[in-house]
Order: sequence, then C-alpha cells, then structure tokens
Amino acid sequence: MTELNVADLVLIAGQTLGISTETALGQLDIAAARAAVTEARRAAGPAGIPGAAPPGPLSDRAAAATAGAALMHALLRHRPFPGHGEQVAVAAGLQFLAVNGWRAGLDPPGEAASVIRGVASGQLAAAAAAAWLTPRLTPVSFVREATMPASRPGLWSRAREFLAPVTGLIPRHAPGVHTRATGFIPMTGQARASYGLAWRLAGHQLGTEHILLGLIGSDGTAARALERLGIGPEAVRQQVGRVQHRPRTEAAGAPEATLAARQVLAQWALGEALGRGHRSIDTEDLLLALYREADGAAAQALARLGAGESRVRGAVAALLAESGPAESGAG
Repeated sequence: MTELNVADLVLIAGQTLGISTETALGQLDIAAARAAVTEARRAAGPAGIPGAAPPGPLSDRAAAATAGAALMHALLRHRPFPGHGEQVAVAAGLQFLAVNGWRAGLDPPGEAASVIRGVASGQLAAAAAAAWLTPRLTPVSFVREATMPASRPGLWSRAREFLAPVTGLIPRHAPGVHTRATGFIPMTGQARASYGLAWRLAGHQLGTEHILLGLIGSDGTAARALERLGIGPEAVRQQVGRVQHRPRTEAAGAPEATLAARQVLAQWALGEALGRGHRSIDTEDLLLALYREADGAAAQALARLGAGESRVRGAVAALLAESGPAESGAG
C-alpha cells in the first residue's frame, strides 16, 4: 500500500489551503506530523504496511477504509497544521485512498461533516469512522489517474489533486519533476548523470534496479553512503544481476519506465528532498526513495546486502552533515 509521508502532507496542505508549499512548510508542526504518520501506520495494522497488498487497487475495501480512517484520526489528534485540522485531515485521507485505488463518496456532505467532527472531538473512534466509510468506497480503474473529489463547502476547503498524474516516459536526462503544488523541482547534475546511466543500462523497460545501478555508477552521495557501509558497486551488481550495457540509438527506441520507477522519481524522491527542506533532487533522494517500492528489485537487492533503510539513512545523514549545504542540495 502506498503511504503518505510528512512531505506529502506539506504538499496536500498547500494545495488544500490555497497557500504555497513554502508557506505550508512554515506552518507545519513537524513533530506532530511525524507522530501522526507513525500513529496512522501502526493503527492501520497490516493494511498500512508497504508491500502488504498486491500491486493495483486494494482488494479489501474494509482494510482501505481502516487505513484511511486511521490517517484522518491521527491527523485530527495531532494537528500538524494548527487551525486547519479538519481540512488537511480530510484532504490527506481522500488522497491516500485515491492513490491506493479507491474513491470515497462522502454524500450527504452534512453526514460526512458530522463524522469528521465526531472523530475530531474524540466522540467517534477511528473504527466507527472506518465502518461508516467502508460501504462508500468504490475502486478506480487506474490508480495513477485518481484525483480528489471536488470541494464541498462545510466539509473541507479547496480540496483537490495536488500531484500531476505520474504518466508517460521519464526523459533520459530528466531535468527534474514538476507538480502543481511545488512547481518545478530540478535534479542535481549528479542525479541527472545517474539517471542517464540507468536509462542506458535499461533494455525495453527501466525498473528500480536500473536506477540503483545508475546510482552506484556515479560519485554522488548515494554511492558514497553505500560504500561507507562496506557495500561496493560490484556487490550491488551481483545482487541485481548483470545488466548488459547497450548503447542506445534513436532507431532503437526508448525504454518504458515501470510505474514503480516513475513513482521513485516523481513521488518518493521528490518527497525525500522536500522533507529535508531542499529544493532539488539529489542522488541520496533517489536512493532512499527506492525503499518506498518494497517489492522492487532494487529494495530487495539492498535488503540482501544488509543495507536496511535505517542504516542507509544514517549514512546519508552523516555524509550530508560532513559536506554541508553546498553539496547537500539545500536551496
């Protein structure tokens, strides 16, 4: 199941409240946001564990409702955006459901508003909210095209989609990511070079394993973080499997990026960069983003090498602290 992180909440709040991402970041109580995300993940149980559900729309409507209600309940309890608790909680819950393949019908609006107020006041438990929500969920055919429902006065303000759908091909030398909420977020030179190498290594399809191979083939923070953990390029290549290097020509055509590879760049890496307050995507953001696709070849290869997410995050944090803002992508 695709989860929302703190950076996602900032994007959602900005679009929902009609303010810039920078303004939303300034209003954020980051401790409350982290507490809410952690509480929601625990309360959702197996439904909230990445990789617990097969790709595509969730098969269990009740599990989706439980996870969505748990997220809204946690956001209403901790209120990471003081003064805008209901608006952000509802928008985040709807977006969480949408990206996981469910559309919520909240008619009639008055009844939905009463449920939200009941959860916010503590008079209605998350389980009761989930029970109310379950029969109102309908699956959508294409998760990546899911959007938020239109705004309804009295329930939430200006709720609408916050990320452009992740569709089409990612260019070989992708200059960055553009979303409606953040505008254009560029990739650093090292990140572009790594992605270009991944593109050349791919055959007909570019997957997360090619992104990992591109990262270890550069001299960026991602490769240095793995080396700090005693994991060299050859060890990674052995785990991923030999990928034939085939110089690409225009006649050969371009590889198509898998949905997981597109999400690594256009969603997870972007979230990693914004979560650190950076205005560019660097190699460490791509590396950490690979863990969000737990079923991907890259995440599994890293796990077999003993490069767990917490260890890699620690190595990345140490390197960024040593290098300072000039090399860490801070803007």
